[in-house]
Amino acid sequence: SHTLTASGMPTPTLNLVGNLPAGLSFDNQSGILAGTPTTSGSFPNLIFQVSNGIGTMVTQSFTLTVAKAPLQVVADNQRRLFDQPNPPLSYQVTGLRLQDTAASALTGTLTTTATLTRPLGEHPITQGSLQAQHYQINYTAGTLTIAANAVYLPLIGK
Repeated sequence: SHTLTASGMPTPTLNLVGNLPAGLSFDNQSGILAGTPTTSGSFPNLIFQVSNGIGTMVTQSFTLTVAKAPLQVVADNQRRLFDQPNPPLSYQVTGLRLQDTAASALTGTLTTTATLTRPLGEHPITQGSLQAQHYQINYTAGTLTIAANAVYLPLIGK
């Protein structure tokens, strides 16, 4: 929250001209701008007017900038056998705000360099096209491990 103040005699009143981002409110009696914005971005042309009914009205224009909320995304490690398709790439999310879910806040998919023809071993799971409009993603990569297929040799006795 933020408190705007004005002084004078008689006591001046504060008034907001313009629209605040959703989730914020302004109380012109207390001068308190408060709330939890539901969207990020730049909101120009917020004009506050101050008047005590005697002198000239004073106005001040502001641009309010709401930063993206931090969001931690951690890729789940995966494993598959050689010459098999990759499993679905999944992740865990912490830091969602308000009513957001991973499905509502994130778009895109994770990617990996592991293909059917890649050699055995560990391959990174990267952020790929995964993004969020109102969050700043802090991504932790995972690993997709390609393992050898089991080979069974029958024992033949003499």
